[in-house]
Amino acid sequence: MLVRWMMVVLSVCVGLVRADIEVRVGEFPPEQQDEIRAIVAQVEQTCSEFFGVDVASIVDNASLELHMQYKDYERLDRELNDGAFRRHWSFANFGVMQGHVALQPPLEYSVLREVGLPLQTKIMVADVAVYLCTYRAFRNSASHPDWLRQGLSGYLGSEALRELGIMGELEKEPWTSEEIHTIRRLFEDKPDYDVMSILDGEEEDISDGRLGSVRGAFIGWLIDIEAFEEMISEARRLGGGSTYEERLKQATLDAIKNAGVDSPELTFRTWIDAFEPEWNETYRSLTTHGDVWLHTAWDSNNAYCWNRQELGDGDWEMTGSVKIYKRDKAQLNILLGRTDEGFVSVALGPSFGVTVFDRRYEQGDQKSRWIRLKNQELKSLEMGEWVDFKISKRRSRLIIKINRERPVMIDVAGLDLDGNWGLGCQNKSAGEWRDVVVKVK
Repeated sequence: MLVRWMMVVLSVCVGLVRADIEVRVGEFPPEQQDEIRAIVAQVEQTCSEFFGVDVASIVDNASLELHMQYKDYERLDRELNDGAFRRHWSFANFGVMQGHVALQPPLEYSVLREVGLPLQTKIMVADVAVYLCTYRAFRNSASHPDWLRQGLSGYLGSEALRELGIMGELEKEPWTSEEIHTIRRLFEDKPDYDVMSILDGEEEDISDGRLGSVRGAFIGWLIDIEAFEEMISEARRLGGGSTYEERLKQATLDAIKNAGVDSPELTFRTWIDAFEPEWNETYRSLTTHGDVWLHTAWDSNNAYCWNRQELGDGDWEMTGSVKIYKRDKAQLNILLGRTDEGFVSVALGPSFGVTVFDRRYEQGDQKSRWIRLKNQELKSLEMGEWVDFKISKRRSRLIIKINRERPVMIDVAGLDLDGNWGLGCQNKSAGEWRDVVVKVK
């Protein structure tokens, strides 16, 4: 049976761990300060269990700071790293044992107070905390190859968030669903990329995002086949030096073989292929764990998140509730029927009501045209208030009903709406979804 990257507690007995990494979050609302401290504490607990070392018992001056303003993060990156992590929005510097994370995507304090921290911020906090814990747990951590360092941070950070109930199951959470798609695209573009490519540190023409995804998955796979404990023990025992990476590579291959896997390349790809991700996300971030789904977008990009469910060529109905917050922009989108030719977007915003667009792709998906089909002002679509919606397709008509207002009706006889549905957030916007259900008849 396929194990979903679940946590395996090693044979070393580890007691309760105190979170002695100093956490600095002074600018944020009190409840979010508590949440960040809880994340760091859980990361220490998770790392202690996987590494077999009480990482919180090691005395140093480790600290992790979350920055409300990107400019404060950027200033410290220049001071500590000569600006090497300007585009990463997070880093860990082992020379001074400091981790720094910028709020991502950026949100105003008034919105943060209402919706809490975006999932991407929590993931990056966990990611950086794992880096600090790894440095504590391994005296030879400076010799660790990138696949091990990045893989541990990606896997263990997400595992800590799942333990806290912040993230859902791997296949149901948009963030981790997209990582599966990212790995599959890597395999499609580089058919020869395999376990040996990971262990050899192959990076040419591979983005940081793809490397992080496949390396985190590789650690998850090692855990699943029960090769991780032997590998991580060897990672500590082998010391350091110029031959460390090659010796660790061989030790990892031995651990895989000792776990009964004779063809690691085929087994790893088969393991990835067996997942059934529910979402496909472009320009994060949406979280679908819990009763209310927070949706935010970066200032420069619209965020799209597609569900794998297809609407089909018959009748269907989509219901739910949405709340839109006041920002520079205030627009959330319900996306309908994505095919190779395009999709329909139902844009909702307190300032304009509802606007329906037909987006048609040209030259594949490299260019597109936005064709406005309908616009109608709605008095009941108010800022910061929950609004109920029902969108249904009846034969050749699309019917949009918001609260108790008069329905918006559109003739869609010439449009192909058979494909996937999704949710979108306009750039510089933020909102929440609740009780989103699609019923295909």
